[in-house]
Amino acid sequence: FVQSFNRSMKKLLTFPLVPALLKPCRRKIASVHRFSQLILRDFSSVDDKPKYISIDRAGLFGVDQKSVEEPALISVEQHTELARELISTITLRGPISLHEYMSLGLNHLIHGYYQSDIESASCDSDKIGQGGDFITAPEISQLFGECILVWCISMWNILGCPASIKLIELGPGKGTLMKDLLHSAIKGNDTMAAKFRSAVANGGVHLVELSQTMRRMQFDALQCQQPLTEDNHSSETTSSANVNLDDNETMDTRFVRDGVKYPSYGVEGDATKPPEITWHSFFSQIKAQDVPVLIIGQEFLDAFPVHQFVYTKNGWREKLVDINRPSLSSQPNPKAETSNNSSQSEQSDLLFRLVLSPVPTPAVKSLFGGQNQVINETIQSLRTNANESSSGLKVGDGLEISPLTLAVCEDIGRVLAGNPAGGAALLVDYGEDFTQEDSLRAFRKHQQVHILSQVGKADLTADVDFAACAKAAKGGGAVSLPLTTQGGFLMSMGILERVQQLIDLPSTSDEQAEALFQSMKRLVDPQEMGRKYKVLGLCSPQVDSLQVPGFHRE
Repeated sequence: FVQSFNRSMKKLLTFPLVPALLKPCRRKIASVHRFSQLILRDFSSVDDKPKYISIDRAGLFGVDQKSVEEPALISVEQHTELARELISTITLRGPISLHEYMSLGLNHLIHGYYQSDIESASCDSDKIGQGGDFITAPEISQLFGECILVWCISMWNILGCPASIKLIELGPGKGTLMKDLLHSAIKGNDTMAAKFRSAVANGGVHLVELSQTMRRMQFDALQCQQPLTEDNHSSETTSSANVNLDDNETMDTRFVRDGVKYPSYGVEGDATKPPEITWHSFFSQIKAQDVPVLIIGQEFLDAFPVHQFVYTKNGWREKLVDINRPSLSSQPNPKAETSNNSSQSEQSDLLFRLVLSPVPTPAVKSLFGGQNQVINETIQSLRTNANESSSGLKVGDGLEISPLTLAVCEDIGRVLAGNPAGGAALLVDYGEDFTQEDSLRAFRKHQQVHILSQVGKADLTADVDFAACAKAAKGGGAVSLPLTTQGGFLMSMGILERVQQLIDLPSTSDEQAEALFQSMKRLVDPQEMGRKYKVLGLCSPQVDSLQVPGFHRE
């Protein structure tokens, strides 16, 4: 086969019309020809022993992965499908960044934590909740959604009670928060709640979600239905969502498509038109179109991948993920501590290990090149806080940065600032108001595991740097409100009064009253979620920030 291929390449290069027809490809054809000659040279050695070529088939579809030989490893950990693919990638390209590792671990199109096959949605539905890998505030109690509704109605009132408003949620999870918010608005008997839900019905609900599996859960939670024709496509539909349906063809119900307006079922007894739900892969796909916007992001920012850097005598170097090979197990691994402080012996049981880049990586060159104002201010704060070395930085200092998080916050700021009708955003997440060295963690079944363990099967998350997020949003033109705790925010939204109201109902049993109290306690107690979780508020410049409820000021 190789000999035949080599002869064909030679004929092609000597064919008279090649210079005219294939001139742009001639150099590549010549390279392929030389490669085939090298293969033939290796096969024409003096001995007659059989020759073999090893081909890595780990990344091919339809291949029995068990038949693919693995590199020699010292790990006793079971290989996930994504781990096999990463081993092939690292073997070919070399170590990858933590940013790439985290990104693939969560959003790999086939094996990512949030991107499992749509057919196995029932298996992934327990990732969020009491029996899953982690639990979010909306899953603890409907009280959280009711408090968010109070804030939304208050902001809608501050914006002048417009007849139409866009309600946007970033990373809706299982759809529980939006479901509770909309249902609570329907159950409200006051005129203000009725007008608000009518405005939402006119402006629509927009959900930003990449995972088809999660979209399917949100679709079911919000009781959506498939559109009857392609005429239901919104004017914001992206090119990927333009689906032409024949008369006898129906849209594939397994997939919730970008930009399509999906009608939701109304609630019995409610005369208000139910809102249409539209999904988007990216926040940038949503167009304000002079309609006021309310943006909610609950545990959205923590899922963006992070870069981690260490300051060395040669400057900044990036933490990378490499294969844990036997020949490397005894070599020192400077400043390669894991986020859960596992010992080196614990790392030796894993498929991968952390190493430092020997030279500046592209991320180091781009992020520390002096062009990004937020990054520059973050590094300056490190210099200000340090008290050793002339430069203010000392060997061993670390820095964790999520460029995508900052980009999203800047986009939110730009949307709020560029919308003449105004708007506001509420970002709820766990994190701090300063930059950290290493907050990356992995969770599986409510237990913290090693960040390099069971990639694709464990949730990877990092604390949000709210100080940097606020700077990025202000860079986009928005007004940043004082950072507050989740406990303080919910108390200002009346969660205590709401719990007392529910407990005082004649139909509330003692067991239900205790459950309500414990749910509230978990949400607001500083020892639980009340302090670790923070709330960042943003608003348009034309909005009086002093009127925005929920944010304490000195």
